[in-house]
Amino acid sequence: RGDAVAFACRVNCNSANGAGCPAGSVCGAGVGGMSLCYAACDPKASATCGPGRFCRVIDEEGTLYGCR
Repeated sequence: RGDAVAFACRVNCNSANGAGCPAGSVCGAGVGGMSLCYAACDPKASATCGPGRFCRVIDEEGTLYGCR
């Protein structure tokens, strides 16, 4: 049928102090009020996140960028 579904495993973290994310990741806003780890990225480097993902602001302050 041509339908495709993609899943990604996410790690919960503590956005107050960033605790819980592995090296190379940052903690930011997730879904339903939960904080999640995202692969850190550089918004000025377009190919940082790979196909189908984009480097986006993931915190309320607008200082952390992660692949979404």
